[in-house]
Amino acid sequence: MSEVKRFIAGAVCPQCGVADKLRMFERAGDYYRDCVNCGFEEKMAFDERPPPATDRIGSDRDR
Repeated sequence: MSEVKRFIAGAVCPQCGVADKLRMFERAGDYYRDCVNCGFEEKMAFDERPPPATDRIGSDRDR
């Protein structure tokens, strides 16, 4: 099965600095990004899931 690579809109390559040339794809359960301009490739590291966003909508504080 081939890898599905999707471009990341507005992203700038950290190696060559060109915008809109980075793609993201999954390989063996890990996520990677690569640049079609210079050949840069990097495994993407994600921290744990971020905490839920907090806002005042629906809170009991203002009722």
